[in-house]
Amino acid sequence: MKLGNTWRTRHRRAATPLLILLIFTTFHLTSATTFYNMLTDSENTVTEPPVMLQPGTAGSSTIYTNNTSASVTVSASATTFYPNGYSVVAGSYGSGSTPSSVSAVDSNYFVVDSVGSGTSDSSYHPLTYNLVGGTGYVSGSVDNLTSDDDIYMTFQSYLTQETNIEDAADSDLSDVDQSSDKGSHSNFSAEQSGPDASYDVLTESMTVSNWWDMSYLYRRRLNITTTPALPAGYSVSFTLDTTGAGFQDDGDDLRVVYWNGTGYEELDRANETSFNDANTEIWFATVSQIPSGGYDDNYYVYYGNPSALNPPANRSNVYLWWDDFSSNTLSRYDLAKWVDIHGADTYYATPTYDAANERVTFDTGDNYASDMYPKGMNVSDALICVTFWADLNYPTDATVALISRLNNPGIGSTHYYYHFSHGSYTSPGGSYNSWTNGERNTLMYSPPSNTYWGFNQVHNLTYAAYGTSHKLWFDEKPDDTPLASATHSGDTSPGRWGWAPAQVRGWVDDLLIRRYVEPEPTVSVGAQESQNYELDLEVQWTNVNFSEANEVLCIYGGAMGSEDIRVDVWYSNAWSNVFIDLSAGWNNVSVGQYLTFSTFTIRFKGGAETSDTVQDAWQVDVSLLHVWTREYTAEVEFQGGSNLYDWTRLNWTAVTSWTVDSVQVTLQLYNYTGQFYPGSGDGYISYTSGTANADQTGNQIVTSNPEDFRNATGGWKIKMKGVKLTDIQFDLKVDLVEAASTYYSEYTASTAFLFDDITDNQSPSLNFTVVCHNSVDGAVVTIQVWNYTTSSYVTGGQGYVSYTSTGGNVTKYLNITVNPASCLDGSNAKIRITAVLSTPTSFQQLINYVRLLQKPKQLSYDYVLNIQNQVADPWKVRLKAFSQTGLGRLLNCTLYFKNGTQQIVVLDGSYSQDTGGWADLAGSGSIHIAVDVSAEFLGTSQIWVYLEVLKPSTTTRMSLVILFRID
Repeated sequence: MKLGNTWRTRHRRAATPLLILLIFTTFHLTSATTFYNMLTDSENTVTEPPVMLQPGTAGSSTIYTNNTSASVTVSASATTFYPNGYSVVAGSYGSGSTPSSVSAVDSNYFVVDSVGSGTSDSSYHPLTYNLVGGTGYVSGSVDNLTSDDDIYMTFQSYLTQETNIEDAADSDLSDVDQSSDKGSHSNFSAEQSGPDASYDVLTESMTVSNWWDMSYLYRRRLNITTTPALPAGYSVSFTLDTTGAGFQDDGDDLRVVYWNGTGYEELDRANETSFNDANTEIWFATVSQIPSGGYDDNYYVYYGNPSALNPPANRSNVYLWWDDFSSNTLSRYDLAKWVDIHGADTYYATPTYDAANERVTFDTGDNYASDMYPKGMNVSDALICVTFWADLNYPTDATVALISRLNNPGIGSTHYYYHFSHGSYTSPGGSYNSWTNGERNTLMYSPPSNTYWGFNQVHNLTYAAYGTSHKLWFDEKPDDTPLASATHSGDTSPGRWGWAPAQVRGWVDDLLIRRYVEPEPTVSVGAQESQNYELDLEVQWTNVNFSEANEVLCIYGGAMGSEDIRVDVWYSNAWSNVFIDLSAGWNNVSVGQYLTFSTFTIRFKGGAETSDTVQDAWQVDVSLLHVWTREYTAEVEFQGGSNLYDWTRLNWTAVTSWTVDSVQVTLQLYNYTGQFYPGSGDGYISYTSGTANADQTGNQIVTSNPEDFRNATGGWKIKMKGVKLTDIQFDLKVDLVEAASTYYSEYTASTAFLFDDITDNQSPSLNFTVVCHNSVDGAVVTIQVWNYTTSSYVTGGQGYVSYTSTGGNVTKYLNITVNPASCLDGSNAKIRITAVLSTPTSFQQLINYVRLLQKPKQLSYDYVLNIQNQVADPWKVRLKAFSQTGLGRLLNCTLYFKNGTQQIVVLDGSYSQDTGGWADLAGSGSIHIAVDVSAEFLGTSQIWVYLEVLKPSTTTRMSLVILFRID
């Protein structure tokens, strides 16, 4: 065929010899023809000639300087998939199914109704108002209700209720506190009317019975409790705070007495610590035995008599034995060596009385002892205690001992003793029936380690035996931990008790023996009682009207006693004072906080209920309850308008104040769906107003069915009501009334389509085709492919497209050639279509077509044509597209040189690159043209390109036509 040429050049250059051989390596070219008149011209002036391509033979088409051309055919194929499932991401399913509704561009759509995704607010205020009941208009207008600015619309309340009742007391027989009356009424019926100068005289009575001695103001009960049986004459103690005005400093007024059933017996008591002290220790002996696990609370301690003298305080009547050696009492003791501690049985040194110091001294000498045994003291269970002092005369052998249960005095005695030694002896030790000169045993007790007492110091030594128990205390009291404790069952029979110093020099004092049990009894001290006159009389009302606004207790008094008379009311199971002291005439007090039930009780109570030795009386003319109510109400209804959008919430507010405090306020928003003003929940606010003339805000946010509170035209209404039981007419001041709606101003519909039957995960490219539109124009549509590698939807580049929708179908292609495997997970793929529109009304997303094309294998043609330079000069070459047919079916078509230079690229049916960059073609060298291609559907596409050949360092180029045919 002929080749037509067009010349447009400023300079004509001589043709440079160039031989380029186009070799078809894989694809069929039917023939090859050599052409002539090679076009050469300045690059900036050349016009490409129209060329008719001639068929040639594959592998033999040669381009000479007199022009040639070529055509080549390649194939494009893919596998088609449609979604088998879907997920509505935003919005709600409307209609359609997969894959039938999205497998063809037709009238069958997959429909999703959009959902609100963005909101806006609008505020509304009243346009009109209505007065309810007798409420009166005072000032202002609805224009004053648009802001909280202390500019008010004011309304006046009206009287809605009035009552007035005077109710006299009904009964003097009540006993609400379950405490017996104290005192008396002279004529209670006189108290039920008046005032008429007819009086009920209230008189005090003595409230403490069986008082031992009226000259003593106070007493406390003493309760002795014991675990083992307790014999009579057992010495017990208690601790009492004897400081303060109720006691004499010397304790002479402190007396212990016992009630024997017919009268009191005063007992000897001994204070073992000082009086006028917070912890005075008092001892006395029991009068009667107490059985095991029993108690005796017939003992009392009396005090509070400033004239009391000479209390009974003989310790010999408190303990079994007491000797403070204030006189020479050695004749009351058996002075003999009856136990072996040191030396022979005849080695006895008689102790002497020290009158100057009122104590007994001893100087036993080496191996001698100075035993002392109280005569007539023969008991089994007891406690013995002494105070002693010794010097350093026998620093390594000095011993003291306390003896119990001694029988057969002398060398044949049976006995127990604790010996407490010094120096080289075991100490302390517990001996039983020992008589070997100087060899006391430790059959009862042997210490884990030796303990010795100190010389030239005053010590207390105590030993107690009870049954088989034997305990020793050193410088401690019997309620402390003992120094030695042993159990021995050798002998529990009664015997003699005594004290024995041996091989020691010193003195002994305060020898005490008392009964002893384990555990010892306890003495609890009761609350202080006093002998005095008291008044405690109840008066009660029944069937009281207790719901009035004003509730006042009124008592009319006559002549009043010198003592105060108080009045208490019974409330919440306790007494609360309302009058500290009644006076002559009317005494009035509000009792509304206490009058919450139809029964109301008061009591008359003496003002001095302790140590009251003077009997008083008081006159009461009448006791009554005066209750009355005036109720005022203000009620106004406000009406306004609003929009008709889809509300997500309604925020309604009323700012009001009242000219009095404590108004019961209700704010109500009318429910048009239910046709009522709510009494609770949404649309209802109630509170008690605070300080008078102080703004208070009532606010509520309704999120559940907020559109219930507007009518079909957007109308709404709010009613506010204030009620108070008061004698004062009040005003309602309204500062702000507002209904603010939040509505959807943006809607979103989003659907994800799921593919689950994809067969090839090694595909070089994926193409998604989506055809859809929305029921409105202007929505921003975003289509995104799911990336399984990043676990997210693609947000840019391949697999992502965004556009603004129109009213009709829009077709979009998403071609993925870079790492397409990341968008596949086995047989699964996913694509999401989202439409977002700024609008106050909902729209529909209509999806017509969703398809995935997948190349089943690598359709890449690496050696379509071979360009050969037949001369030694180097050249530059590139491809430039200039015509095409059927380009829209191509998803991806890339023409490139095998040396890596990309030349022409078609993506989604259009060029993304139609001219390549210059590539070097070496002298006598070659470059292969390669093709990657995929198509959306069957057909034929043709791309005409120029192979432009440029001689380096010149502007001269040649244009050779090549046709790429894609089936």
